[in-house]
Amino acid sequence: MELNKQQYSELINTTDCINALCAQKPMLVINTECGTGKYRFRKVGYKDGSILMEFILIHDSGFKDTDVIYHKLGDHCYLTLNQFLYAYKNYVSA
Repeated sequence: MELNKQQYSELINTTDCINALCAQKPMLVINTECGTGKYRFRKVGYKDGSILMEFILIHDSGFKDTDVIYHKLGDHCYLTLNQFLYAYKNYVSA
């Protein structure tokens, strides 16, 4: 999918906002199918017309599911913008 100038500008603006937010609050608790883990923001990417956010699993002894998550799902988690906003909303309101 090719972006026009306005779409590209909006994408850059959105990406800048996400990067600024994640620089202030890089940690996120994410509920996975294997349990709950603590993740650190790594970078924003773009695939198939959508923004994807990459997070890395943090080995934190306070999260008992970390080893199970690591062995079954790996140490990377990719979220769409909507998934991130949902997780962030629930994380900051907890």
